Amino acid sequence: MIPFIVISGSIGEDRAIELLQSGAADFILKDRMARLVPAIEREVRETEARNDHLRSIEALARSEATNQALLAASPDLMYRLHRDGAFTDFRTASWAPPDLSPSFFIGRNLREIVAAVGTAVGVEVESALTDVRKHLDLLFQTGLPQEFESRVSAGDGTRY
Repeated sequence: MIPFIVISGSIGEDRAIELLQSGAADFILKDRMARLVPAIEREVRETEARNDHLRSIEALARSEATNQALLAASPDLMYRLHRDGAFTDFRTASWAPPDLSPSFFIGRNLREIVAAVGTAVGVEVESALTDVRKHLDLLFQTGLPQEFESRVSAGDGTRY
């Protein structure tokens, strides 16, 4: 968008307000031309700031699209947890059953989920949480993202 500054000596106040409401950046009376240079400088700064903001939004959109493509290509189950253990994000694995929906996890607590799933398939809950707890403790101590793989066995020998 190119800034538009109106300079006039004959337009009344009502018309000047209309022009500003229609998108003019500023209105300067001919007998106050000393305001012109500061108005131009301000508009140049604001235009640069708007353009920087638009470029940032576009870069973020490209980054999000790239991240989504990378996640979609991964066969792994991935999730993010809040410090309190609540799921904030969940991506189902390609190998997971179709009823394993993100909506089942988002907002629920890890302990609640593991207890429900563990009971259903015969996994002892505390042993299933040990590995997760170790990595969460390390995350909170260092502040660095943690990556880990966890496997548990159900009472019938099935491995998850």
